[in-house]
Amino acid sequence: MTANNTVSDNAVQRILLPKRGEPFDVRMLYIIEAEQNRERLRWSDRTSLTVPAGEEVSFQTYFNAFPASYWRRWSQLDSIILALDIDGEANISIYRSKQDGQRISVANHLVSTGHHEFELALKNFEDGGWLWFDVTAESESTISQAAWCAPSAPGPQTMPDGSIIEPSEKRVAVGIPTFNRPTDAVAALQALAEDPVVDGIIDFVLMPDQGNQHPADEPGYDEAVAHFGERFREFRQGNLGGSGGYSRIMFEALENTDSPFILYMDDDIAIEPDSILRAVQAARYAASPIIVGGQMLNLQERSQLRTTGEQVNRGDFMWGAAPHAVYDHDFAKYPLSAIGDGQSHKDPNSYDSRALHRRVDVEYNGWWMCLFPRIVAETNGQPLPLFIKWDDTEYSLRAAANGFPTVTWPGAAIWHMAWADKDDAIDWQAYFHLRNRLIVAALYHDGDAKGITRSIFKSTLKHTMCMEYSTMAIQIEAMKDFLAGPDQL
Repeated sequence: MTANNTVSDNAVQRILLPKRGEPFDVRMLYIIEAEQNRERLRWSDRTSLTVPAGEEVSFQTYFNAFPASYWRRWSQLDSIILALDIDGEANISIYRSKQDGQRISVANHLVSTGHHEFELALKNFEDGGWLWFDVTAESESTISQAAWCAPSAPGPQTMPDGSIIEPSEKRVAVGIPTFNRPTDAVAALQALAEDPVVDGIIDFVLMPDQGNQHPADEPGYDEAVAHFGERFREFRQGNLGGSGGYSRIMFEALENTDSPFILYMDDDIAIEPDSILRAVQAARYAASPIIVGGQMLNLQERSQLRTTGEQVNRGDFMWGAAPHAVYDHDFAKYPLSAIGDGQSHKDPNSYDSRALHRRVDVEYNGWWMCLFPRIVAETNGQPLPLFIKWDDTEYSLRAAANGFPTVTWPGAAIWHMAWADKDDAIDWQAYFHLRNRLIVAALYHDGDAKGITRSIFKSTLKHTMCMEYSTMAIQIEAMKDFLAGPDQL
């Protein structure tokens, strides 16, 4: 097949190289380099890689392998196209994995200078599995503009009631609430502007400013805002917490834009910009409307994935791991290709990557990065006024009750400070942890509440033994305010 604009427009996941100067552990999120040719691979931009003759590079990586099982489960697609340009002669070896990580060869293509496309079926990915490709250079070869592409434009979607809605355009309003993090907020704006392809699908950037340290006073702000021009809208308001900031974004996006997608993003993060395009495309090609959540990478250990997905445990109504979820996985130590024998440790996930090949079905996604189709936002309405904590969980539970599931999408991710380094369960935020947990449980928990009360009692004993009396006092106030009813909200 020859190059054409249709394939380019239908790219759902571009093959990207790490930024120049990234340390080796971060580079392993993008490419797997043989020890002997680390210094010989060359790239001047993020979409073009030169491989010396006789050398090999693998794209079996977090950001460049294709999460085929998620596309099989949630999308309209029966196949995907690997498209790439090559200057030189190279062997393109395509592989897939099974849900247990076992590698299976799909095809080998000896290709020379030109544009090449390979269509691959998605029929073998019911419970898990990825697609990826390796490149072995016969002569010095440059691979460029590679992407996983849909064979056609998205079709209509089926609503929960069986009605049909027309496909949405590839446009998104990005909302970033900020509170006294002016440097981070400006860095987030700059990140949105750095990739022309991603910048091209952003309709609006909506930024509620709830603090007294304003991004507008920060160096770089004027240039970032000038880049977006009329697409940038700032809203100064009192501190209404994360839920108030995100609610303002939802209101403005629905009332004052026609963007078909609304993406929430924290201000204190770093982002791989293509994640925005990937989330939009996953939502556009979904068989029915879904919420698309981004995964969290550790900002302090940047090759580490925090979790692959979460749910609410119905016993004690607390956040927890979804079935088959993986926590704190370091791709620099255990890339997707690291498949052990399962015998050496009690927890095989701690030393290999087999569990990462299993599809994980979740109930909610944190709002560090989360995308909503407009129809979901219109049906669901505004987030609850919970100030902080549990607002993202409640919104997904509400959406699920309306027929809109949440999917945490591999390869769409931000870097954020890990929760282990951000313990807020014993300071003033303990009030919102408990009060809001009880509010959401009152809305969605079925059956005996003994698990919840036992959990609270156990927590009280722990705080007593640790002499954390202020935390106990805060939690007592939280329970009193919960019992007083919703009027105070």
